[in-house]
Amino acid sequence: LLMQAIGAGGYALDLGAGALNDTRYLLEQGYEVDVVDSNPSILELGKDLKVHLFVITFDAFDFPIAKYDLINAGYALPFNPPETFDAMFARLAASLKPGGVFVGQFFGVEDSWSNDKKMTFHTKEQVAALLKGFAVSHFEETKKEGKTAMGQNKFWHVFNVIAARDR
Repeated sequence: LLMQAIGAGGYALDLGAGALNDTRYLLEQGYEVDVVDSNPSILELGKDLKVHLFVITFDAFDFPIAKYDLINAGYALPFNPPETFDAMFARLAASLKPGGVFVGQFFGVEDSWSNDKKMTFHTKEQVAALLKGFAVSHFEETKKEGKTAMGQNKFWHVFNVIAARDR
């Protein structure tokens, strides 16, 4: 999804950056990148990259107002707890410049992890409500058996989204 949404550089935020693969791609495309991940391993992984690293949870991150041209949240947002999700997403949306693009996934209520009360799951209608104020260019719901990054079997219920903040 990220490759479909890339513009001509600017400021990007990579949420839940993991191994920093998307971060490196964004840097190659000419973006200045802020990285937010709660895992301190990003400090070592990103020490040689010209990025700003924040070891913090999404709901505790101080999203700057109207800074980002692109926010990438690849399979990351569902790990934000439900009790702070809506407020966090509102701050995320406000941190996009008008016309700035959000790329990411929301997990659906049929996902096999949906019994995890520390994670956030959405219905299609709830995702649509979160995206009010956005021009949605890609919205795809998938339901399929697959594997996690660790190779475990899992049923995925995912909403893949590319959406630009209204100007």
